[in-house]
Amino acid sequence: MTFDRNTRPLQKLLLGYLGIAILGGFLLLLPFTHAAEASATDYWFTAISALSTTGLTTINTAEHYNFAGELITLILFQIGGVGYMSLVGFVVYSVGHRHRQADDSDDMLMKDLQPPEGMSLRQFVLLVLKFTLIAELIGAVLLSYAFWQQGESEYIWKGIFISVSAFCTAGLDLFENSLTEYSDNYLVNWVVIILTMAGALGFLFLTNLVEVVKGKTQLCLSSKIIIAVVAASLALGIFGTAVAGSPVIEIETTPYWMAVIFQSVSIITTSGFATVSMEGFVPVNIVLIILLMFVGASPSGTGGGAKSTTVAAVLAGLKAFVRGHSQVTVFGKAIPYHRVEYAMSALALRILLVIVGALGLQYLQPLDSVDVWFEVTSAIATVGLSKGITGDLSTASKWLIIAVMFAGRVGPLSIMIALLRSRKDDTADTEQEDVAVES
Repeated sequence: MTFDRNTRPLQKLLLGYLGIAILGGFLLLLPFTHAAEASATDYWFTAISALSTTGLTTINTAEHYNFAGELITLILFQIGGVGYMSLVGFVVYSVGHRHRQADDSDDMLMKDLQPPEGMSLRQFVLLVLKFTLIAELIGAVLLSYAFWQQGESEYIWKGIFISVSAFCTAGLDLFENSLTEYSDNYLVNWVVIILTMAGALGFLFLTNLVEVVKGKTQLCLSSKIIIAVVAASLALGIFGTAVAGSPVIEIETTPYWMAVIFQSVSIITTSGFATVSMEGFVPVNIVLIILLMFVGASPSGTGGGAKSTTVAAVLAGLKAFVRGHSQVTVFGKAIPYHRVEYAMSALALRILLVIVGALGLQYLQPLDSVDVWFEVTSAIATVGLSKGITGDLSTASKWLIIAVMFAGRVGPLSIMIALLRSRKDDTADTEQEDVAVES
């Protein structure tokens, strides 16, 4: 697959993302970025984890990297969080339309990047970058102040690093155990919550919300779906965690409800920050977390997962099929059937990737099954939460998780379309024959 004027936008996106990943990995391999030695695989793991905004780490970022290494890591998750949906999207969109008419798969990509009505794509990208800079700057100031109050060294740099990481839902930090030392610090908790929600909700949603507040328009269907799914996921996370009564939260955390809310937001936004350890959560918590991680955040945002609108479209399609309706509707609005097909395909491939990844990891290394399913789901949904097995992974297992993180961020369906889809339908004249399915 060559990068020329005939390359489709999805292929450009895949190649561009892969190129940045390779560059980032090689930079972190260079000695001038190291504060302590680690294996080459560990450096590649950090690079892909940062670029995919996952946050899983096999080595401690603060201990193994100096300022140069930390800065490169920050740049990678800034590109992975914001650049993936804005700068890269802008290049894909402009180059794709400059040379030819997009095909169906490219049209799906364009609709995901479509700016609000009356706004050019250039204006939208600039608005995204402006909003990102302002949000991260405010977050950095507040977090630096909070860390300074706690007597942290390098509190300004840590404030900047955590602010950018939170907005990009990367989950990477410069502490030993995520934010567990700040479980009782309300300023740190709420700043991180607001930043992760702002990034994960998506720029298109936030823009639409602003226009609604100004009285210029109404909530679009995507925004309504995002609000409904996020509200349901947050309620499920808070209720499930509180009812299950995880002993970790009860014993280690003083502000119980703060920990419950923070961890629930961290899961549904796929940010992966933690103020409590995942290792002591009871089984019902773990199953619920796996489910919420898989659903993930919203389209056009910095979060990962299957995306709220994708899951909603699939459920709406299932409802329409069971009831025998000719149209798939959500909130009284019909969804084009090709979008439902796309959502079903994307969801099915993500489920398949989780299964293959979990079976592969279990084959490569004898680990607890629950820990394996948790780890793989966290990787494909680019969440970054772990039950403590990431650092114990073998070299082969680390490369498996690297592949899963990369596929989870770019999207398994996008990868398959970019690599396998032909420019014409070569099945149009194929003879049809019925097949038996479940009645």
